[in-house]
Amino acid sequence: FVQGPLFLSLIREDADREVLQARENLARQEASRAAEQRLQAMRLQTEKAETIQNFSKGVVHDANNIVGTLDLGYRELSRELKAGHTARPEVLNLMGNALDHARVTISGLVALSDDSLPGLEAVTAESLTDAVKGILRYRVGDDDQVTFNVSAGLIVRTNPALATNALLNLIQNACEASRGKGPVAVTVRARDGELGGDWRTGRQFDGRWVSFAIHNSGGHLSSDQIERIFEPGYTTKGAQSGHGYGLLMVRKTAERTGGALMVESSPQDGVTFYYCMPLLEEEQ
Repeated sequence: FVQGPLFLSLIREDADREVLQARENLARQEASRAAEQRLQAMRLQTEKAETIQNFSKGVVHDANNIVGTLDLGYRELSRELKAGHTARPEVLNLMGNALDHARVTISGLVALSDDSLPGLEAVTAESLTDAVKGILRYRVGDDDQVTFNVSAGLIVRTNPALATNALLNLIQNACEASRGKGPVAVTVRARDGELGGDWRTGRQFDGRWVSFAIHNSGGHLSSDQIERIFEPGYTTKGAQSGHGYGLLMVRKTAERTGGALMVESSPQDGVTFYYCMPLLEEEQ
């Protein structure tokens, strides 16, 4: 009985030490969580800053190309007119293509910033590919890098400027991926049946529709990459050559204009993007 109070005192001291230790451990854990949260917030801010920087680089690069081409054409046109010559068609075409590029670039930015439904109209598939060809001619500079096989007489419903920007994005990406490994093939034809592909977004067509298939054999996208390439800021090109918003523009354009987008990829066949639009009619 004499030992009883001492024994209870020792038990209380042990309990107090355990409680103190538990409080200290809890405080360290909370401090660690707070530090991790601050670190995560800093990482997100850094990623946002890098994304904005890379996106700005892409916009500036396009703007410099457009302004440089217009400036070159203007100087050449001024020299010819001062010398009493008529303007050469190729100079006017160069300036016209630069203006077309400016229009589709602005349309792409609108696709990211505006969620309202764009105006749609009936246009031929050939008019869309012709607009893309003109811009590619001065941007890529190599007509042999892209081949076109376009079925005649296909009339689709879309927004021409937005669709041109989307197709231009897909073709330029394919050109970069296939550089030195063969030309990019663009095939436009009417199709029917359900959409397939490894990945798809947009509407499911009931009747006939038109696919703009952009194929390159220069690479392969894994299933994980296919799932992520349409996320804002994600790029497979590296920070120096991609801002990660081009395919997001394509996706938003397809979804907002009543179209669809599909992707197929395999190590043997390469990568094919299908930009799809509803077929209104086929001219005979």
